[in-house]
Amino acid sequence: VPDMRPPPQLRLLDVGQCDQEAVTDAVLELVLQASSTFWASGLASLNIQGASLLTDASLEKLVATCGQTLQELNVSFCTQLTDQGLGYFVDHCGTQLKRLDLWGLAQITEIFLDGHGRTNDPTLKVSGV
Repeated sequence: VPDMRPPPQLRLLDVGQCDQEAVTDAVLELVLQASSTFWASGLASLNIQGASLLTDASLEKLVATCGQTLQELNVSFCTQLTDQGLGYFVDHCGTQLKRLDLWGLAQITEIFLDGHGRTNDPTLKVSGV
């Protein structure tokens, strides 16, 4: 449609109150596609806490689509995420990432906490572990 303005840019998404099985890798992939188009640069803040079906594949897609725009990520109680997935995410996101919430992730160990590339970066706040 000529002279039609692009839709508003999706910059912040909070689905933390959704049913724990409602947000899957496939659902998040659709959101990421919608937020990273030729007129939109990507999400800046994402709360997907409690999404019990999300896997490390979603973290890889986050890096690919929003790795240079995402500033805050809450993956608390996303129990299928691993040390390796979170490490990949932190290592491949830009330095604009300032906050990572990891509450309720008993599976996360020192492998992630001491092994990612921004371990000594005071501008990244990792909370919950």
